[in-house]
Amino acid sequence: MAFLEVKDLEAYYGKAQALKSVSFNVEKGGCIGIIGPNGAGKSTLLDSIIGLTDWRGQIIFNGVDLHRLTPRAIVKLGIGYAPERGNLFTYMDVKDNLLVGAYLAREKIDENLGEVFEMLPRLEERQKQQAETLSGGERQMLSLGRAFMTDPKLLLLDEPTLGLAPIVISRIADVLENLKKTGITIVIAEQNVTFTMTHAERLYLLERGQLTMGGTPEELRGEEYISKTYFGV
Repeated sequence: MAFLEVKDLEAYYGKAQALKSVSFNVEKGGCIGIIGPNGAGKSTLLDSIIGLTDWRGQIIFNGVDLHRLTPRAIVKLGIGYAPERGNLFTYMDVKDNLLVGAYLAREKIDENLGEVFEMLPRLEERQKQQAETLSGGERQMLSLGRAFMTDPKLLLLDEPTLGLAPIVISRIADVLENLKKTGITIVIAEQNVTFTMTHAERLYLLERGQLTMGGTPEELRGEEYISKTYFGV
């Protein structure tokens, strides 16, 4: 059994269907990428896994069916989420934002906080600074660090490079590679195909709410449609 199994997933916003029969698996310790254009349903897919949408089908994590579980219960099972929109408490400082992420993993606060500061030393430098004063890259790092504070076994990353300068993307890439070494299972949803191909072991193309293609980075790089649409070749 795969660590995360998504089968025939359909998600809705009211009567509008956002995902249509989406199916894929992630093995324990693996890193996969969901690529596709803006509005394809990537965020909706991650929101569904964490319990934030009205969905049908099956999502099974580590042998547990997530249907009808609350987001709190899902996080407690070991799923962390760093959303694109960040959802930071801008009036709170960096350290307090991180501690909010630890509310279901209080027994490991010091250990996890130490690891976050080791991976993201910028956050340690800015730990007393209000989140609203951070740069876009620092906010993304804080969102990632807060997700790690939940002590996740599975980490969901939504557009971790969106709007960031190349030097900041490079720092995020280093953090991602360090996370992979810890054995955490990772799902990345990204428009940045080059970034995702570099770090994920397998990719799925999501367009108009449907998975239209899947394979290793090498396999997808050789697809004419991917080359023309996402690389302009």
